[in-house]
Amino acid sequence: MLIEGVVVFQENLKDRFRLSKSTFDKSIELEHFFLGTKDIGNDAYEQFLLSSTKKAKENTSICNFLHVEVFSFDIYKQILSASDNKLRLAIWYDEANRKLHLARELFGTIPLYYIHIPGEFLFFSTSLSSIAGNKALQGYLDPNESMIVTYHRFRMDLRNSDYSRTFYSQVQNLAPGHILSVSQAGESIERHISFNNEKWAGYSRPEDFSPAIRDIFSQSVSASASDESLLVASHLSGGLDSSSVSTMFKHIYPSRPLHTIYHRNDSKEMDESLYSRSVVSKIGSIHHEVRQSEDDFDLIQLHTSLFGEPEVSTLSPSLITSLMPYARNLGCSILLRGSAGDSVIGSGMEILNNSFREKKWADLKYYLEKRVPHFSLAKNYPDWDNYSFERQFDLVLQNFLYHRFSESRNKPAGALFALYNEVNNALGVSKSYFMKRAFGNIVKRWMQTSVAAPQSILRDEYLQLPQSEESGIVLPRSLRGDLDPRHQEYFEDVFTPRAVTATEQQFVLGEYYGVKNRAPFLDKQLFEICMMVPDSIKYGSGKGREHFREAMRGLLSDEVMERSSKATLASSHGQKITLRLYEQAKSFLNDSKLVWEYVDRRKFDEQVSILKNDKIPYPEKVRTWFHVTRTITLASWLEWLAETKNQAV
Repeated sequence: MLIEGVVVFQENLKDRFRLSKSTFDKSIELEHFFLGTKDIGNDAYEQFLLSSTKKAKENTSICNFLHVEVFSFDIYKQILSASDNKLRLAIWYDEANRKLHLARELFGTIPLYYIHIPGEFLFFSTSLSSIAGNKALQGYLDPNESMIVTYHRFRMDLRNSDYSRTFYSQVQNLAPGHILSVSQAGESIERHISFNNEKWAGYSRPEDFSPAIRDIFSQSVSASASDESLLVASHLSGGLDSSSVSTMFKHIYPSRPLHTIYHRNDSKEMDESLYSRSVVSKIGSIHHEVRQSEDDFDLIQLHTSLFGEPEVSTLSPSLITSLMPYARNLGCSILLRGSAGDSVIGSGMEILNNSFREKKWADLKYYLEKRVPHFSLAKNYPDWDNYSFERQFDLVLQNFLYHRFSESRNKPAGALFALYNEVNNALGVSKSYFMKRAFGNIVKRWMQTSVAAPQSILRDEYLQLPQSEESGIVLPRSLRGDLDPRHQEYFEDVFTPRAVTATEQQFVLGEYYGVKNRAPFLDKQLFEICMMVPDSIKYGSGKGREHFREAMRGLLSDEVMERSSKATLASSHGQKITLRLYEQAKSFLNDSKLVWEYVDRRKFDEQVSILKNDKIPYPEKVRTWFHVTRTITLASWLEWLAETKNQAV
């Protein structure tokens, strides 16, 4: 699928940016405007409204869901606001005023990039790769250093900054939920999404929220696969999200076949087959257990050419990619996923940090007591089950406090000391626990069985660059608009740059493999209602996500319903695939020159040494895996870009 076009504001640029009609299935061609589409299909789940108004009031439209005449910007906005998040892209060109409007839906399912040189032209496309290969655009495609710095700093792409930036100096990404309006006089951007939270304002109890959540989630799953002539597959990891998607599908369509696909691997920490099989037994799906591709580096190079930007994954993408060709070979046209469930649904665990930050010590104690049966580090204590509840609670409390003080270590000494005294008076801080953990970390580092990996292995000159000011759209803040500021944290969880980019890249891969990726959790109403559920209800008995568990009660298998654990990539699996990727890419890195203009080769080699050190536990290698993988993906993009520029047509 490709949607691409240009509007020119200078007469002498018309020939330079002229697009060939033969490249597209359908097109709109006016004196200063061209828009072409290829393979947009007729899918009600992915609606497009691509329209123009000629000077003589004649309307031209490419639309796959209705026939309308868009004679004004007001009509355009009405259609956009009434789409209920199904109108993925809306483009309207007003020839009389030579003004172009571009819009994306809330979750940014389909990307839309543009280059705007004020007073000259605006070029837009759903494909970065297509932009990179366009000879007329080569002067606008220098690598964006600020984006590279963000990409290559650990967890930096989970922070929300200027959304419009891309890896290209003058290419911008249109913010989801926004309209960009461009004319010869300049550009403006505004949010077109509004939220209707008031309908749930009177809800206050779990029994209020859960039936409504179940109904909304059911509608979203149904809409994701409403064409009953299409065969459907579902990624079933065994987690609450993917299990709920698969289960709800079979609840809605009991007579339709469903192929569930589980990734099999040799890591004990990643083994969730018990949970996935319990779901299969409950819903009667056609189940497949597959192993992921081991062609890690080849896949990264393929993905780079498709995305036109580096892979967003912080580990080898083969885990995700193996699903799509497998589903296609089964004859499936749709692949359901549990993507974004964690963020859209929310866990309620924020209540712990909020209680600490607001110094509500009685509340913190109350909620931590609920957490005791679900303590994630219980496996570190062989006699845990024989401990008294008081002893268990003390370990849960001290572990929580240890992490909070570690996060606060950059505070002024006086403020940190005052906080310590206040916490100690209210809850009691175990000096022996803190000293034991701190001393243990020192010993491990001395014996080289522990590491304190840096946040980045970029060259020093890039690490010293001043942080760029937020001059564009900060997506969570802009989308929230005038909603209560207490919702800001929720918006930040859902609309992180990495999450939105992952959704965009899944779309691109789905187009390549011929399988539609569908994520039912990316639903506007579901987002709205879960935003209104109090953290205390979400937290529930201490497992978290209680509001959604109750919504799925009676449908989910008992094993998934009651689980509080979650598989972790900080395991032998993460180690295995990162080491394998490095070995496959080693000669490529040795031959590459471009990546070492940004990444410090000495720092990288240190990370490789850590990667190969079997004495260091897996959880302490997470940053190392990030540095190794991100260096390889960045190198792949830089080399691809240089080659693409040389071959541009």
